[in-house]
This record gives sequence, C-alpha cells and structure tokens, in this order.
Amino acid sequence: MTWDADHFWTLSVRGYLYDKNHAFFPLLPFLISSVRSGFAFIMPSGSEQTVESCTLISCLVLGNLAFVLSAVFLYKLASVRFTSGVD
Repeated sequence: MTWDADHFWTLSVRGYLYDKNHAFFPLLPFLISSVRSGFAFIMPSGSEQTVESCTLISCLVLGNLAFVLSAVFLYKLASVRFTSGVD
C-alpha cells in the first residue's frame, strides 16, 4: 500500500486519532466507511477480517467508480472541445 492509501485506510477504520491525520480531507474516509457499512449487511459479520474485507472492497469500488466517472467526464469535455467545427 502506498503512503496515502495507508492513511486513508486507517482514517476510514479508526477515524482521526492523531494531529497528522488532519492533513487528509475527510470525504474519502467518510465514503469508504459508508460503503463499508453497506457491504457489512451483505457479508457475515463478527470478525476483524470481515471489516478489513469490507473496507478493501469499498476502496476498490470507490476507486473504480471515480475512474469511470472521470473518464466519462473527460470524454464529454473532449467531445465538446474538439467537435466544434474545424473548417
């Protein structure tokens, strides 16, 4: 895991424990914990490994969703910018 990913992982599981954690914007850890709560209903609960699995799945889902949305946005932006008549 890279340095930022480890911090976001810790923030989504444990929250803001130290002063150095306040350097990270709270939206991504909030989204990760929200999606993790949704996956917790699907997976059997009770173990620490279930929490880690749900966190990993929610990170993958959010990362892929952000990629797809940014690719769609970039495509629409490029289609508007480069199809405006080149005569």
